[in-house]
Amino acid sequence: MPEVFATAPFKKLLKGTGNRVGNDAADALAEVTEEIGYLVIEEALVVASEKKRKTIRKDDIVEAKRRLW
Repeated sequence: MPEVFATAPFKKLLKGTGNRVGNDAADALAEVTEEIGYLVIEEALVVASEKKRKTIRKDDIVEAKRRLW
């Protein structure tokens, strides 16, 4: 069960694909999203640190995404 995200929006997102969706798919997607979010945050902290800041900004998140993918 995800700790940060509610599963209802993920269930709605999955159902919007027009495909059949298993009951546990929304939970799994929420968990994966949370894990990816933490990876992005960790990299954004590195970006902010390189810019001699402790505050994460939008551009740090964008740069972290670029570095990771």
